Amino acid sequence: MGACLATGTISAAELWASADTEVQEAPSLNAIRITTKGTNVRVQNAAGQTLEIYNITGVRIAAYKIDSNDTTVSLSCGKGCYILKLGKIARKVSIL
Repeated sequence: MGACLATGTISAAELWASADTEVQEAPSLNAIRITTKGTNVRVQNAAGQTLEIYNITGVRIAAYKIDSNDTTVSLSCGKGCYILKLGKIARKVSIL
């Protein structure tokens, strides 16, 4: 019995780490997706929401109403890092 306990034990640190681990769900087919290619941003499954564009200092520089479940927006901003916010989703992107 002692040998079984020795091979099946975990440290207290491992136990606490496993308690803090979040269970992540598999992405659903209707999950909001944001993809970028150059200055184009493709937004899927977000009809009726607003895509907000922020510069790196946190100033909102643009907002686009997403009118369908598959929309492509062409950003009219210069090269740099930006934050895209759509509902609870935020992504950092670099425009080159």
